[in-house]
Amino acid sequence: MNFERDVATTTAMTSIQPSPMNRKTVLRGRDHPGLGAKTIARIGPSLAVAMTAGVRPKAPPAVDPNEDMGAVVRGPRADLLVVADGHFGREASELAVDHVLDAIGDDPPPADLTDDELVTVFFDAGVAVQRELGRPGCPHPESRTTLTLALVADDAVQWAAIGDSCVVLASTAGGARLDEPRNTYLGYRFSFTEVAAALTRGRAAWNSGNCLVLATDGLVDALAVGELDVAAVVSRELGSAADAARAAETLLHLAVAEEADDAVTIAVAATPPA
Repeated sequence: MNFERDVATTTAMTSIQPSPMNRKTVLRGRDHPGLGAKTIARIGPSLAVAMTAGVRPKAPPAVDPNEDMGAVVRGPRADLLVVADGHFGREASELAVDHVLDAIGDDPPPADLTDDELVTVFFDAGVAVQRELGRPGCPHPESRTTLTLALVADDAVQWAAIGDSCVVLASTAGGARLDEPRNTYLGYRFSFTEVAAALTRGRAAWNSGNCLVLATDGLVDALAVGELDVAAVVSRELGSAADAARAAETLLHLAVAEEADDAVTIAVAATPPA
């Protein structure tokens, strides 16, 4: 199915409704290159992933129109959210997210990975990116990517990020950006120790009324144009969000309203207030 839209369709919205048997949904930027178009996919009321290529062309132009990728997985023990923002080609973001989906699988662990296990996921994702980009004939061997993931269990969230995509946790009491953005991207040759040093990660309680947002920096930058802080916006708009798809749609609309000039990919987990 092709969801491509042209520049004129600035209000177009595609909503993907997975079948009850579908417990994984993936959005690849190469399938959504149309400026102004917005796509949202949900798994039940509590899990969604959304994407737009932005409204205005990026300056300088990106190698590919949309180099982002995002996915969500509903598992029996926990949910997985993952987003990636490719630079200089979409190859690295796709390779990194595909590695995470393969490594964690359809039964994500309940937010209890050891630190070594968590770092290994990112280190191995980087190795997978380097290996494929080094193959003869790769169209964009200089491609690099951010990578951000979260595991959401019944009472806890475990998250990790490398690069400048964000992790925001909000509730009716407020919101906070959990990650620390850094100018480090998968695709370069890093040792395990270097990945561990570059990776920001942590755990947080997961309670009724919480909303967790993972987003590429297209959202952060678009909001900054209007002097809006991403954590403050998520807290104000989504602090009591009970529906993940509506939360994702709200954030996409805000990015489009600020005429985002970069792709925006958002993964959301939400739980209704008690």
